[in-house]
Amino acid sequence: GWQPFLDALRTLLKANFASIIIRPGDVNKLGLVVSAAGDPQAIEPYDPMLDHSPFRELVCDHVVTVQCLLPESEWRDSSFYKDYCVRHDAFHIMALNVRANNGSIYALRITRPESTLAFSEQDMNVVRLLLPHLRTALVHHLSSHQDQQIITLYGKGMAQLMVGVLVLDQNGRVMQSNPSATQILRKEDGLR
Repeated sequence: GWQPFLDALRTLLKANFASIIIRPGDVNKLGLVVSAAGDPQAIEPYDPMLDHSPFRELVCDHVVTVQCLLPESEWRDSSFYKDYCVRHDAFHIMALNVRANNGSIYALRITRPESTLAFSEQDMNVVRLLLPHLRTALVHHLSSHQDQQIITLYGKGMAQLMVGVLVLDQNGRVMQSNPSATQILRKEDGLR
């Protein structure tokens, strides 16, 4: 999963949060939020305030900070900052949007409290260096997710048949088994 990566990135950049927001196909739909926090508080994945983020329509593959987008007074006056960021102690924000080959947007957000330094150009360069690796991870993540969806769909269809069907991985381990196959395997009569 994304959690170990986000936690390592959060630690490396001395941040209080590192999050990935997945928007499936349509930048206006909020999908999944995966977040690593330095304290017990968590980001609510379906918080409607996320729809008011100034980072919503970033150009993909460009690392920016809130200071790149807004003057400080405008940032402090924004409803997103006042109603969302303040309660999460997120004043300094670095952002990167990456478009996956299925059209989904993976939005990387890294935050620091106001009491710390703003993100530097060097911090932004760290994230820029990660971009090709993020792309590779996305390709593998989407491919394995799509493969799992196909296997599940195939398994559900085969479950309706009176034929035992097993789906094996490349090492011969059972990944999916319909009820008929499970029943046959339990008998241990030639197949196991």
